[in-house]
Amino acid sequence: EAATPYSGYGYTGRTGRTKEGTRDIPYNNYARAVTRIKSIAINIKAFCLKAYSNAKEASLAN
Repeated sequence: EAATPYSGYGYTGRTGRTKEGTRDIPYNNYARAVTRIKSIAINIKAFCLKAYSNAKEASLAN
C-alpha cells in the first residue's frame, strides 16, 4: 500500500475502512457516522481539557 500524507492517522480514503477496522467512519450509514463523529469530538474535547488541566497544575507547582 502506498504511503499518503494521511498514512497512520486513520484516514481511509473512500473505502471507509482502516487497517484496524475500528476507527472508521461508516459513510454508508448516516446515523452511525454522526454518532462516530460526535464520539471523536468528545475525545478531542476531553484531551484538550486534560492538557489544560495538566498545564495549569504544572504552572501552580512552579
